Amino acid sequence: MIEFIRMLTDEESAESDRLYQQSLAEYQEHKRLVEACPGHEWELDLELDDEVGGNASLRCTRCPANVDDVYQDGHDMVYMETDEGVTVEAGRHLLSEPAIVPVTVEVWSSKSWTDYGWDYDAGLEVEQRGPVRWLS
Repeated sequence: MIEFIRMLTDEESAESDRLYQQSLAEYQEHKRLVEACPGHEWELDLELDDEVGGNASLRCTRCPANVDDVYQDGHDMVYMETDEGVTVEAGRHLLSEPAIVPVTVEVWSSKSWTDYGWDYDAGLEVEQRGPVRWLS
C-alpha cells in the first residue's frame, strides 16, 4: 500500500497554528478559573439522551470544572445511588426525566502487591449531599 502525504500550504499551516493557539488559550483560561475556585461545589447533571436514560455529567457550580478536572477521562468512573433511588452506573442513568443531584467527589487510589507485581487501582467516590432536584 502506497500512501501519499501532502504538505500543508502556508495558509493551511497558519490556520492550523491559529486554531492551536486559540485552543491553548482556552485551556489555560479554563485551568486558571478552576484553580481560582474558592471550593468546588459539585453537582451531577442527569441529562436525557432519549426518552429514558442518559449521561450523568459532573460539574462545579462555581467554576467551569468538570469530571476531567477531578480525574482525566473519569466519566465512566461515576457510580452512585441516591436516597431517592436514582442509580448512576459508569456515568449513565435510566431516568425518564432530567435531574440534578448535589454531590461530593473524592478521588481514591490503591496500590497492592500481587504474585504478578504491583496492582494499581483508582476511582471516584461520589456521594449525595442534598436532595435530587427534578427539572420537569
